This record gives sequence, structure tokens and C-alpha cells, in this order.
Amino acid sequence: MPTESHYSLESSKKGPVTLKYKHKYLHSKYDPIKEGIKLASSLPIEGKKNIIIFGLALGYHITPLLDRDQMINVIVIESSVEVPGCLKKCHRLSLLKDVKLFFGDLSQLNNWFFQNIEEEYSDSILLFDYIPSLGIDPDYYKKAKTIVNDVFKYKLQSYLTTLGFGRRWHENCLKNLKLYSRFSVLDNKSTLPVFLVGSGPSLDDQIMKLPELSNRGIVIALAPGYHRLVEEGVRVHFLVSTDGGIANRIHLSQNGPRDEATILISTLSVTPRILRLWDGNILIMNLELPLEDYLLDDIPGIPMQGNVALAAFWIAQRISSGPIYLLGMDFAFTRGAYHFKGNRMEDILTFSGDKVRPYDTRFYDIISRFKRVAVPGHNGTEIKTNLAMQSYLSWLEEAISETSQSVYTLSHLGARINGVEYRSLDGLLQNLPSVEKDWDSHTLIKSLSKEAHKRLTIKLNDLLNHYLQMEENLEKELMNDKSSLEELIHEMSDSKIRDIVKLSLSRMLRKSQLKTLSADDYEDIKMSLQRTQRLIQSNL
Repeated sequence: MPTESHYSLESSKKGPVTLKYKHKYLHSKYDPIKEGIKLASSLPIEGKKNIIIFGLALGYHITPLLDRDQMINVIVIESSVEVPGCLKKCHRLSLLKDVKLFFGDLSQLNNWFFQNIEEEYSDSILLFDYIPSLGIDPDYYKKAKTIVNDVFKYKLQSYLTTLGFGRRWHENCLKNLKLYSRFSVLDNKSTLPVFLVGSGPSLDDQIMKLPELSNRGIVIALAPGYHRLVEEGVRVHFLVSTDGGIANRIHLSQNGPRDEATILISTLSVTPRILRLWDGNILIMNLELPLEDYLLDDIPGIPMQGNVALAAFWIAQRISSGPIYLLGMDFAFTRGAYHFKGNRMEDILTFSGDKVRPYDTRFYDIISRFKRVAVPGHNGTEIKTNLAMQSYLSWLEEAISETSQSVYTLSHLGARINGVEYRSLDGLLQNLPSVEKDWDSHTLIKSLSKEAHKRLTIKLNDLLNHYLQMEENLEKELMNDKSSLEELIHEMSDSKIRDIVKLSLSRMLRKSQLKTLSADDYEDIKMSLQRTQRLIQSNL
């Protein structure tokens, strides 16, 4: 890193202070203000919500951007920890009240940047290299750009998922509320080891030994492997199913083998069929989607990131403070396969194949939806995966880096998971003691209280009134004054309700950004609002 002694301030020919690094000027030595205005005016910022500037210097290139548009989100990344001090010395520190500044240690950039980017504006960005600053520490800025692009890639993927599934999640929440009296919440926390079982192909080598793990700790399974685990005699204490789509209808078949002691961990936004078919205990979690967060704000939340493996990892930390062991978490095409043998999805592909499109062809179609890439494996060689699973892996690694609990993997196959140590399953079975015979996973949960029911009723009535008002405003304003849908939503005083309405109308909001809405579009919005009202009223 450059040291403070390398930076110096001097007056420009026009008077305003300029900045030098060694013998190199970071702004004009004649007129830094004019130079900054000229540079900023050349940038195409119209319609952009986020401007990411690599290089701070004294900010003469930043001030004109703020003057052009006060609504943009300006984020500045600076390599040197000394540069903000230079701003202070020349009395330009007030610039930073209108920008978000990150400087120094890049190990903190991912989390910081993630918190400062709104998902819905992740497709409206402009990256701006301030060349004089980049020349001082090019490696720093190259790494910073990689981190920034990875965050944007995730945010955009998540945003597009929200646009595609937002309305479905919204309606699922309201449909699933009818089962509210069956829901339970966490009441206690264990100290036992947790075995988090995915559905990767590495499970083929271990599944016959897994029944022995059932009495050594808490077994948490993901939906794709549940029926097969039960068939093999594994005692599954908790089953995680949070998918708002149709995949889990296949994985959790009504006729599949079940363990009566299994507690289903799910969310309001899950596919309704899953909760309707489950006749055991349901531990409800708050995925922090707008409607769930509004209705279940007194229930511990886990962030929605489109990846059930990550959700299960967060759940494992809430259930126990003990070590977490990963099984079947491959995040790769281990031995050329996507899932372990015997899962329901594979069975359907196999038996629905024909000569024209046999199993191998149908499987290839599924895994090729995302670009295939190579990642390091646990054994030191590279292994194939795709961009989707690579993203899931990165999110899990981030979560692992933030936990104080010990995390291990019981497979040396699949993609390498940074921050995770390999342990032998056979060695673990020899050394890990059995749990107490009278231990029961149901002691960790409790039913929802009557007070929680009353609070929910009040919230539903309030939500219904907002939707009725929204429909009334739609008739008055959209049809007559032609004000935008986004403006209409932002007129609502309650920010939580605004987020709920935005999600339920996410597709129409996106459509309104691309073109002027027609009378038919307005009618679709009205029908959507009325449908939501009916769902709320049916719960009340």
C-alpha cells in the first residue's frame, strides 16, 4: 500500500488544491475543478441507479456527478487508507456525506458492498475507472472489480428470480396461512453435532453408513434425498423444504416413505402442496421476503438467497451450536452426475426417456442451462460444475467464513469448499459418542401462541385495507392522470407494505419500466389486487 509520505497537496494554477502521488498528479495541476466537470459530463449516467467509482483522490470527478443527479447511488472504492486524510486536510471531507466510501482491506469489501446495493437496481449500473488512481495500485483495483462484479452477478440473478417468482411467493404465503394453527417455532437450541445431508453424487459412497449417524447427532436433510434416506433406515430429524416452485412436488412424493418423527422445516412462500401433504410437525421459518417478514416478524429470519443448501446451513446454526458436518454437498458434476442415485428426479428422467431423448440426453439438457466451468476439487484436481452451482458454493463459503462453529465435510469428492476441513466418515463413527437415548428433536420446538394469532389477525386486516386503498387509487390515478405504477406504490406511507405490494406486482413494475402500460395492463393489475384481497379475506 502507498504510504502517507508519498502523497502531497499543492495549490493548482487556478487556486483549488490538487493531489500528487510521488511525482504524479492525480488531478490537473492547472484547474482540477474544470477537469472534473469535463470528465463527469462525458459519463452516460442517465437512467443509472448505481455508479461505482474506482479511485477517490480529492473527488473533483465525483462532485459534478452528484450535481447532475441527486438520486444516484454513488459508491467509491479507494485503495489507500491515506487518501481520506488528504480530503480532510484540504477541507473537502463534506464530499463523503453524499457518497458511500470503501477504502483499504479488500477482505471486507464483499460484505460491505453487498449491503450497499439494492437488488432491484442491480441491472442499472455504471462502472467508472478513475485512471490516475488505478495507476497507483492496479492489482488492488483489479481484485476490487472482480469482487464488485461477483456481487452484482449474484444480485442480478436474485433480482431476476424475484421478478419471475415474486407473485408466486406472494400468493403461496397467503395460501399457506390457512395452516397457521399447525405451525411451530424454535424454542430451544441444542449443542449436538449436526449432519447436513445434501443430494450430491458423493452420497452414493456413504449412504449405507448414514443410519449409524442418526444416534450421534441431529440429521438435517434437503428434500431431494429425503425418501431415499428413509428407505435406507436413516433417522431424519429435520427436513428442509423452502422451494417456492414445483421441484419439491417431485422430490417429496405423497407415496414416498416417511419417518413419522421428522419435523418439516419450511416457509410461508413454499409450494402449498408441500405443507398440505405433510401430516407431521411443521417448523416455520421467516425467509425475510416482504410478506413473510411482515407477518412473521417475531419469528427468527434467514435471508432468502435462492439456495436451499445455504438456507439449511443457517437453520443448522439456529438449531445447534455444535459442529456441522456436510454430506452430499458437492456443488459439482461428481463422476459426471448431478444427484446421487435413487433420487426421484433421476427416476422420472429415466422412466420418461425414449429412443429419441434417452436419460443421458434429458440430463444433459438440464445441466446445460448454465455455462459449465471448472473449479478446484477437494483432491487437488479440477472438477466441472456450472455457474449456478458455483454461485451456491460461493454463498455457502461466505456464510461459513462468518460462523464461529466448526464446519467439516465428510466427502473428499466434489468442489472444494473453502473454510471446511475434511474428516473421514469411518473415523467419525468410531470416535463420536451416541446421544442420550431419551433425546427428542421435538423438545426444540413449540406451538405458536394465541397472542401470535391475534397479532397476525391485526396485520392481515391492516394489509387488506392497504390493498383496498391501492385498488381505489388505481381507478382514480392510473386511468385518469396516467401516473406511473411505481409512483402509485411509493405514495403508500408504510414502507413494509410498499415492499409487499412491489413484490406482488413485480412483473408489472418491470413491464412499466420498459414501456407505457396499456388499459389491458391496468386491468391485469386490478385483477391481481382483487385476487390478493380474496386470499387475505379467506384467511381472516
